[in-house]
Amino acid sequence: MLPHSLRQAARACGIALSYEGPDKTQIQPNEETVKLLIKELTGQEFGEGVINERRKNLIQDKLPKIIVCWDGYFPVSWISSETFDQTVEGELINENDSCIPVIFTVEDRITRTFEDKKYYRIKISTSQKIDFGYYDFELGGKSCLVISAPQKIEVQAKSWGIFAPVYALRSSAHQGVGGYKELLDVSKFIYGHGGTFVGTLPLLPVDHEGQDANHSPYSPLTRLFWNEIFLDVNNLPESTEKSAFLHPDNSDYVDYKTAYSFKKTVLEKAAHAFFEKNPEGTPEYKAYLSQKPYIQEYTTYRSQGNEDLKKFHLYAQYACHIQLKRLQQNGYAELYLDYPVGVDVNGFDAQQFAHLFLDGFSVGAPPDPLGIHGQNWGFKALKPDAIIKDRFSYFRATLQHYFSYAKMLRIDHVMALYRLYCIPENKPASKGAYIYYPFNALLAVTCLEAYRHQAVLIGENLGTVPEAVNDAMKNHGILRMWLLQFSMKEKPDDSFESIEKDVMAGINTHDMFPLFAYINGIDIKKLAEHGIISEEDKSRISKEREIIIPNWKKYDLNSILEKMAQSPAQHVIINMEDLWGEILPQNIPGTTNEYRNWSKKLSLPFEAWEANENIKQAFKILNKHRK
Repeated sequence: MLPHSLRQAARACGIALSYEGPDKTQIQPNEETVKLLIKELTGQEFGEGVINERRKNLIQDKLPKIIVCWDGYFPVSWISSETFDQTVEGELINENDSCIPVIFTVEDRITRTFEDKKYYRIKISTSQKIDFGYYDFELGGKSCLVISAPQKIEVQAKSWGIFAPVYALRSSAHQGVGGYKELLDVSKFIYGHGGTFVGTLPLLPVDHEGQDANHSPYSPLTRLFWNEIFLDVNNLPESTEKSAFLHPDNSDYVDYKTAYSFKKTVLEKAAHAFFEKNPEGTPEYKAYLSQKPYIQEYTTYRSQGNEDLKKFHLYAQYACHIQLKRLQQNGYAELYLDYPVGVDVNGFDAQQFAHLFLDGFSVGAPPDPLGIHGQNWGFKALKPDAIIKDRFSYFRATLQHYFSYAKMLRIDHVMALYRLYCIPENKPASKGAYIYYPFNALLAVTCLEAYRHQAVLIGENLGTVPEAVNDAMKNHGILRMWLLQFSMKEKPDDSFESIEKDVMAGINTHDMFPLFAYINGIDIKKLAEHGIISEEDKSRISKEREIIIPNWKKYDLNSILEKMAQSPAQHVIINMEDLWGEILPQNIPGTTNEYRNWSKKLSLPFEAWEANENIKQAFKILNKHRK
């Protein structure tokens, strides 16, 4: 057990003193990790000064750091004051700089002494209701952020949609990698067949060039802009040029460097022609720039001082905006995007907002049966105190970027709003510790932005999830995930009884093997080959499957879809690759060069979907029960 003084300091800094392991035992972080975290979170070495500084700040700040008003109502709050009155008057300043007076009633007080000086802790309340939005709250010469947000996101009608990675989409308009054109075509196709949304992986920029190229959509350079590799280079703004990708589409995997080189060459020519004709840009281009506060900084970061390259990136982002807006405005199936939990440590966000990120640690996951060594995801965590001081402006900007184009958002590793597992540099994943975040405030920001954009929220709550997270998702209308491959029982019909109303129901995710591979045990064999599970776990999981799987081999895909479609689930999502019996996954977590993650193309080209009997039958079943 940690020494008492270290436990006090850890608690004061928001470091978890223990967490529940896979076998339900409580696991405690080691002293070295906790001391390192205290230093990075506070700027101070561990000692009594850390605790005293936290207490002193609480008194001097007087107000809570954030006040969340669910449904516009102030919660009962405690403030610090050197004087005591029966009422307290404060002032709210809204986003239009208008002032709103608020009068609080004092309900209780506690006398405290700190450094030989007496002060009061005062409990205040008010029945006054305020509009949804962000406010500066001023009281007694101090200020804090107030977030007024809807308690619960509105429920929509039952629906269904599909999942497919954009890069994996094959079509006759082959440009080396699937892109926004294919996404538009799929959206139109799904809408025409009764679906309401198309889910895909993050479409954010990543590094496709250089020795350190990283094509993972979950290691983006930024969460504020889009990936130019997905542009349809034959449909660019102010350009009539047509370019053909000369390499045959005979590989089962995307060659990112070749595809990016081709598109970059075409885009550079188009950008040059655009700015030569319009040195200051078109009115539409200027309007776009005015909506993107960080675009100059981002394009400077990408161009490294090269003016022509900066114009290329400015033009590329403008083109991304146009092509994605076209998808949104055509009224086809909605875009369902994924919000990654982290960003590239060398990317734009990590540099532009460096003061918000925690140095010396990487985010990951502790060891469990499906990852015996734990996971180190290689990106930095945000500092809880720093994002509060920033008034969540970076987080708000990233959500606004997403919701400007997508009406459905899946928050990857939704537990990150509550806590993150931080691993010291050069240490194994088993040496990490959890740090806590201002959960209530982050939920309020997320719900407010979703409300303003009339969007649906889904939280990826797979794996070990604190009860507080699942409870909060239910309370605030954030849909949870239900996956068949995590819910299979010996009797197939019993498996679907666990589907609740407030979920997005699916068979699997991009981090899992497809259904055919799962039922036939191919996933167990591959995970063991890559060292993701031990031989002992391989044997145990195989024995468990031997009990469950026999009945499922008699239970065809259409029967599964029928049960899911009939369920109370709010939304049902189908992985297109399951419809033709794919066996290889898009990603195997815990692997790098051992497996070609994030690059496998769909084996069935888009043009063949219309005539495919499995697809037609699946959509017929979904429409029968979801319309």
